[in-house]
Amino acid sequence: MNAQSHTARYLAAIVCFPLVVLLVNDSWAFPPPERWIDPYIYTGYFQDLVQHLNVFSKAYYGTRLPWILLGAAVHSALPFELAQYVLRLILFYIAAFSLFATIRMLFHNNVAATMAVFALGADTYFLRAIGWDYVDGCGLALMLVTMVSLTAAATRPRWWAWLMGAGAASASMVVTYIMLALIVPFQIAAYLFLNRIHRRNSLAGSLFCAVTGAGAATGAMGAINWAVTGRFLFFLPQLRMALEVTERREQWKAASYAWLGGAIWLMIAALATTVAAVLLVFLMRRRQKKPFTDIDSHGALAAAFMFGLAVTFVVLEVEGFWLLQYSEYAGYLIPGIFLCIGAAVAFATKRVNPRQGAVLVGATAAAMIAPLLIEAVHPGIACLHDCRVVGSIGLLAAVGAVFFAAAAMLGNPWLTVPAFLALGFVNISVTQRDVVEFPRSSVTRAHAFMIPDALAAIRPFNADGNLRIWYDFTEPLGGVFRAVASANLWSYRLVSENFPRRTPPLPEAPVELGLGDTIAVLTSSNDVMQLAAGGVSELGVRLELMGSQRVARGDEAFSVTIVRLVPAGVDGESELDLRALNFAPDAQVRAGKDGVTVRTSRFPWTYAAQAPIPKVLRDQFGECGLAVRINMQVEHGTVGLGVLNAAGTAFVARKPVRHMPGVTDVILGASRVSDAGNIVIQSWDTETEGQIDVSSISLIRHGCPAGD
Repeated sequence: MNAQSHTARYLAAIVCFPLVVLLVNDSWAFPPPERWIDPYIYTGYFQDLVQHLNVFSKAYYGTRLPWILLGAAVHSALPFELAQYVLRLILFYIAAFSLFATIRMLFHNNVAATMAVFALGADTYFLRAIGWDYVDGCGLALMLVTMVSLTAAATRPRWWAWLMGAGAASASMVVTYIMLALIVPFQIAAYLFLNRIHRRNSLAGSLFCAVTGAGAATGAMGAINWAVTGRFLFFLPQLRMALEVTERREQWKAASYAWLGGAIWLMIAALATTVAAVLLVFLMRRRQKKPFTDIDSHGALAAAFMFGLAVTFVVLEVEGFWLLQYSEYAGYLIPGIFLCIGAAVAFATKRVNPRQGAVLVGATAAAMIAPLLIEAVHPGIACLHDCRVVGSIGLLAAVGAVFFAAAAMLGNPWLTVPAFLALGFVNISVTQRDVVEFPRSSVTRAHAFMIPDALAAIRPFNADGNLRIWYDFTEPLGGVFRAVASANLWSYRLVSENFPRRTPPLPEAPVELGLGDTIAVLTSSNDVMQLAAGGVSELGVRLELMGSQRVARGDEAFSVTIVRLVPAGVDGESELDLRALNFAPDAQVRAGKDGVTVRTSRFPWTYAAQAPIPKVLRDQFGECGLAVRINMQVEHGTVGLGVLNAAGTAFVARKPVRHMPGVTDVILGASRVSDAGNIVIQSWDTETEGQIDVSSISLIRHGCPAGD
């Protein structure tokens, strides 16, 4: 068998591996919506990318374009369930083949590369990272793509192309999650080390190619963002948030290190760090006796990479950050972990023949899959509740570290079998219920599918992206409700998680409701309208039912009820003559029998048209409440509609309205007619024109004192 066909067999095994994992337990691809907010924010971007990028233009989530563009592309092409599987497999294969190629190039060892990939592919925290919609799975994949590109640049021909690819991948990695800029110095150091002992590419040329690749990737993302939103510097919100988080890091940092006792998610990282330290000492002692081979140098590099990352994370933890405190951030150690394990296995298996290699690869697959299968059939090991580091988990991790280190130092391939067996059981022992569910639950799966069902139910009423969400998190389906709200950026659009009360979701940010607000009420209660009306009774409004839909999967069900706040006790209504509109000199206007069309300036916040509240209305009904109903359609862009105060110095009500199909009403409210000045049509916050067709403007008086 030639080397090419030999490699192809290992690649085929890697292709099949995630399919076997999915057959054993696919709950990691449909995590239970119980308490998380952040993953479902990106679900919202996947479901409606253009609207989210425009509506939430100042939110840093939308700057993570590598992830949200990929997710949106997959979800736009496929139904939800299939899209979930495809998206997970894309991340899996990118990460797996990148790790395989890196280890193979460093150690010329298909067996070690495949064994390391199997260990990565069964790691439950890796599966969680690629299995939910948070950004860490994409970040991990891009870390590994950068790693393989730099390795190829330092050891293979066409180094310039590989370096451009590495620059693009590294820039995408940092854009996906800015904290990953911490990894870049380690990647650069690894390239410089490999380049020195192999190709000796020009440092200036290397820098030029990498920067060119990074610039091209960033420029392409900026161009896409500009085409969608009119903004090129898409990454600024994330940069501002990073600076803010750095200044307020104590907000997320635990008051003590008591959490370490239960930090089971760090056990495999601790195992790999121990192996890295032993490998470094072993190789340094070997170097004292004889010159390093390339394999020795590469092994030292892999060990140093892992050890350096671990030390950096520990130092940052001590300095007040929380990279180890939360499993999703500690998960960024995963590429270093399995590169180090692959290096140890490469030393152990460097002399095996093809038959022995096949046996070892099969044994590794069995060692990693068997605990998953056992737990799926008969749960009893996974940490469903509170598991501690000190005890059986710590002992098992120590045993695994000893076997990996001994296998590497002794060059004994068969010691890797108990090493991977220990790793497999450590892997299951540190698995929490929100990572992989044992046993796989049909109820959890039903809850996961209720999220896109609910988003589809509210989408027809959310054309402007301003729909509010209201629910009770303590209901049995509260996790689903929170996920739906999170897909609309949670606190940005949340009324309360305490329906029918309006307790602010964030104490420092009380929620204000106003006339014209549209609200989706999510509840399993049957008397939703009565409860909702009671919740807004003191606002002096009534609820207009706009639609209702039942969302059901199996025995689980709830209703999505869409209501709009409209004036209560209407005392009169008059229509404003559209000829009263005063247009700005640079506004483009076209009048017709069905209304007037106004094109706004491309300069943000510029007034295109104004119409005063008639003086006779102000004089006669000044103490009445006022609602302005504008019947219109935005043809393209975003247009701002507002009501100025009587002095013309501030808006008493204002809303952005984005392009949407069909004619609709926008309602703006003022507390009193006498408080209102001009009705305004203006451009919004980007340097793009907008165009609006206004059919009518109605002035609704309500809540008038007796005698008015």
